[in-house]
Amino acid sequence: MAGELVHALLLQAMTKTYYHDPDQIRRACARVKGLPIGDAAEVGVYRGEGAKCIAEALPGVTVHLFDTFCGMPALIQHGDWHKVGDFKDTSVPRVVEALNGYPIVVHQGLFPETAVAVPLRFVHVDCDLYRSTMDAMVWAWNNLVPGGIILCDDYNCASCPNAKRAINEWMVKVGAEGEFENRFARFMKPGGVT
Repeated sequence: MAGELVHALLLQAMTKTYYHDPDQIRRACARVKGLPIGDAAEVGVYRGEGAKCIAEALPGVTVHLFDTFCGMPALIQHGDWHKVGDFKDTSVPRVVEALNGYPIVVHQGLFPETAVAVPLRFVHVDCDLYRSTMDAMVWAWNNLVPGGIILCDDYNCASCPNAKRAINEWMVKVGAEGEFENRFARFMKPGGVT
């Protein structure tokens, strides 16, 4: 009972604050702005704050938004801090309204079932859970253009230990090298100019 109360209070505090670091997103987007091709994407959109940072930093670039838009899915594994339904206080209309005027494409549903093959210059991965993070990393890397960047929001986040585990396992599988700063991990696809 006490654990449930602590979880509820922490979740309430998290949903009332801006939980992204806009500067991290802006800096990563600045590094890919000059690439000749590639859309952008966010996997784990919640209310669209991160997506808005991406759209503002990459004017005119289509931003693909992947989320259930109804909270955490039933993919919880041992060690995942979040519970099914966390972050359910969002919706597609709410996010579309927040991003009014920006070129976006909404992909509602369980990822990777909603994934599309599209060249990408930037992907923000904010999935919190092991399976979702692993699926997002594999998809993003496979669609990233040379010089493109994946920015992982949950790498050193205390409430997302399984996201870090997924990213570490993914790095070993693909041989990727990352840059790590605070809670973030960045990965650039080889072959581009920095």
